[in-house]
Amino acid sequence: MKSFGFFNNKGGVGKTTLLCNVAASLAIEFDKKVLVIDAASSM
Repeated sequence: MKSFGFFNNKGGVGKTTLLCNVAASLAIEFDKKVLVIDAASSM
């Protein structure tokens, strides 16, 4: 199992969208399941 982490403490838009797009691309490219955890503190 491989793990990837993304960290960005700057506010604004686009981080969740980027995370979902990267996860979808990895799932399609490697035909694997991907777990996404978005721990945005602004929610």
